[in-house]
Amino acid sequence: DLCQCFSAPASFCPVNSRLTCSNNTQDDFNQIPLLSSSNQLELHHFNNEVPTYEPICAIKTFSQLKYYQSIVSTIPQCLSSISSIYFVHSTIHRNRFSSNKLIFYKSMLNFTNLNLTSTKILTLDSVQFLVKPFHLNSLIMLTHLTITHTEDFYLLGSYPQLSYLNLDNTNLTDKQLNRIFTQTTIPDLTTLILSNNYLTTLGNRFPSTIRYLDLSKNQIKSLNYYSFKSLYSLNILNISYNWPLEIQQDTFTRIPYLEILDISYTLPTLPFDDLFLPLQKLRHLNVSSNALDTLPHLPIPHDAHMIESYDQHLPVLYVDLSNNNFEKLDLDVYSSSSTQDKYILSLNMNSNRIKTLKSSSMLSNDAKRRGPFIEFELMNNSLECDCDLYESISQLLQTNSSLQRANTGNTSASNQLINRIRIIRLSNLTCLDLIDPTNLHSLYDLNSSNSFCSYTKSCPSTCSCCLTSVSSNDCHCYSQCPHQCSCKHSVDLTHNSVNCSNQQLYQIPADLPHSTTHLYLDNNEIRYFDHNFTYLTRLKALSLANNSFEYLTNYDFFTMNRIEYLDLSSNHIKHIQSKTFINLIKLKKLYLHNNDWMPNFYHQENLFQSNIRLDLLTYGNGLTCNRSTISSMIINERPLTAEDCCSTYTDVYACEKKFRVDRYNLKHELSSTYSKTYFFFILYQKYILFGLIICLFVIICLITIYINRKKREFLAKEKLLLNADLKLETNLYDTKGMKYNQQGNDNSISYTDEDEYASIPLTTSQTDLSSIIHSQTIIPPLPPRRQFISNRPVSHSSTVSTTITSPNFSSLTTTHSCLQIKLDVLVLYSITDSKYIHDNIGQQLEDAYGKRFSFHFIHRDRMLGELDWLIENSCVTILILRKPYNQIHDYMKILSTYASLKCFIILINHEPNHRLISIKAREKIARLYRTSDIFEWNSDPKSLLHEQLDLFLEQNCGSATYVPD
Repeated sequence: DLCQCFSAPASFCPVNSRLTCSNNTQDDFNQIPLLSSSNQLELHHFNNEVPTYEPICAIKTFSQLKYYQSIVSTIPQCLSSISSIYFVHSTIHRNRFSSNKLIFYKSMLNFTNLNLTSTKILTLDSVQFLVKPFHLNSLIMLTHLTITHTEDFYLLGSYPQLSYLNLDNTNLTDKQLNRIFTQTTIPDLTTLILSNNYLTTLGNRFPSTIRYLDLSKNQIKSLNYYSFKSLYSLNILNISYNWPLEIQQDTFTRIPYLEILDISYTLPTLPFDDLFLPLQKLRHLNVSSNALDTLPHLPIPHDAHMIESYDQHLPVLYVDLSNNNFEKLDLDVYSSSSTQDKYILSLNMNSNRIKTLKSSSMLSNDAKRRGPFIEFELMNNSLECDCDLYESISQLLQTNSSLQRANTGNTSASNQLINRIRIIRLSNLTCLDLIDPTNLHSLYDLNSSNSFCSYTKSCPSTCSCCLTSVSSNDCHCYSQCPHQCSCKHSVDLTHNSVNCSNQQLYQIPADLPHSTTHLYLDNNEIRYFDHNFTYLTRLKALSLANNSFEYLTNYDFFTMNRIEYLDLSSNHIKHIQSKTFINLIKLKKLYLHNNDWMPNFYHQENLFQSNIRLDLLTYGNGLTCNRSTISSMIINERPLTAEDCCSTYTDVYACEKKFRVDRYNLKHELSSTYSKTYFFFILYQKYILFGLIICLFVIICLITIYINRKKREFLAKEKLLLNADLKLETNLYDTKGMKYNQQGNDNSISYTDEDEYASIPLTTSQTDLSSIIHSQTIIPPLPPRRQFISNRPVSHSSTVSTTITSPNFSSLTTTHSCLQIKLDVLVLYSITDSKYIHDNIGQQLEDAYGKRFSFHFIHRDRMLGELDWLIENSCVTILILRKPYNQIHDYMKILSTYASLKCFIILINHEPNHRLISIKAREKIARLYRTSDIFEWNSDPKSLLHEQLDLFLEQNCGSATYVPD
């Protein structure tokens, strides 16, 4: 084959072009000068068949030479000095090279040593030595040496310039490693990689110049005070995947300059306790996947006490605690009485067993409690919607009660404490409903009704029984949990769940609380109902599955008219009296399967005729009666019929026989049911027709109003043009206080080009705001005003600069954060856009800017009374408008009255193939809110929107200034 030049990059090294020659003869080599523009030469299947290299040597542009599946015995002098030489799947008989970079990959070397005069980078990857032993002796120019997946080699002599040594996966033992450092002299070694070997102890004396040491995936069993005695300058240490590992408390006292430590997957046999406290320069600690269940004591960064004010960039300590066994997160362990330590503690608590978040004293109003600013992640945890979680989340979201508590007494101190903790990606977290495990709640939707507290005795402060020591069932507000059961009540006491399942009970407990709303007695040996069971009049859900009931009487559920869910499956029920369920008018789901009883609709019992809301009935061996979807749309409330139970059967006769129904009665009953259904269907159609007529009338009225309004706007504009007063009106919009010309002008101006946003108001002067701006709630004095600086400080960097060469640490860059004490950005939006804002725009804004600015999201349709307080304590306001933009809420009218409002407007449009917003519409919105910062939403972080928003926040917010005591 002739040599062919390809413009595509080479597969082994990125170059502009390469020249590939395969199975060439001397005549083919004579053609190479015609293709002399290449800078890489590849020789495939080359077997020393060419007598002379003169055509190749005549080319001066080659910088890389690559042999692939070749046999190389000689290399001319003109090629041996090329910058880089690669041997891939080849056999080499020559040992003298002078190139700068020399790489052998899956090749065989037929010599005992290498003679390298000027090589600086040498790599031996998966190499076999045909002549053993192979020696590397005194390579004085070598700076980087990598030997991986290779055995039977020896390092000897002096390496005065070697700074990088990688011996990964070379089957090294303690004896071989000791011989390497005994027989060699490496005075400037800074990076040493010994991963994937068979090292068991660290008794070897490593060079004291090492700053990066990788000992991962070995067989090290213990570490003590003498393990790192010669590594005083060590900055990065990786000892992961050495398990089980015994680490003594004084192990790290001799390496005080350590900045990155990875001890993941070590399963330590001793508790950490104060193990990490000597490492005051630590910036990243990875203790993931170690089966930890208690938080370790962490060091305080050495430069934390040097921070004079909170407007400076705070040092960050990142700790990876993911994939452990934490069940509760108690942050009080990191509280401190010192006011001098100012730093950020970032905790990764993902993929643990955390069920709740204990309310921390750092969130309380105790000004003496201090500690770091804490941010943590809680993804992939089984959070439960309990009282502790509700209380903590309520404080973190700065509810009204927490804001009032923060503004009493020493306001500056309390504000600092309330904002000392932050949850990353809070909008993505959900918790498990403790009453209905199939239901998940977003933490934003957590409230006092769906959050539950465990109790043994519960007595509200308003209950008179608490004052008198009465604890009997005669006191309805007092709740005492039976000793065989577990009990939970909601925070607002509207729900009370009692679970007595799997307790081998022979009767229903007699001391059940009166306020019980959910009762679970599954998997017991209960045979009958007690008469005192009927006092549970608030019961909504009752489960008695897998017990020993044989019959049900008319009085078993006589007083329980609130029950919606009833499970009596897997019992021995053979008979149910006709009036057993007659008072359960709210019953929606009834489970009676795995019993001997069969429903009988059409004999004298008339079962379920009063249960007009019953949607689901199970019976027999997996048989189901399910209300027809079509009939439920026509008639909302009606009893179940045999048609609902037989609709899924192909053999209707067999189904009728199961119900013991004779055909005459069935036909008569069904015809009666159809007659009623037909009557209601006709009535339903009349209502639909009447509703359509009303809707049509309303649409005609709206169209008439719209046409008249357009006509008035056109006449008003024509009048302005005739009077040549348009310029005067435009100037009046810029006056302070929004005092517009009201003589003969309407509230808006129309354009003749049929602009779809032409009805956006240009003034609020004619709108009566007296009903909106009501008397404000008395608010305690505000904290001192925040101070801003023009430029935010540069990113914090450690005092020791270290280059991380291992790919395993590419993601260990310290996360910069800025936890705010006061509000930075107030984001206003419509309540109809809440889900879209939280799931999309809100998450992207927090991910992009949450490390530097705090965001407070609130929809425009609530908290009108506190709007002026929120704007006063926010440096900027972001207003999110959704098409159609001409819908002006009362909230916007109030915004237009603020003369000093700094507003950034984001426009969102979900319509497919929507057009860009017209210039006229932008001008109207700009005049109304007196801002030129109006952009359409774009999720691309490199878009103009994010560029301008970042500039807007930096100019108007800068860095938060925390007020000291």
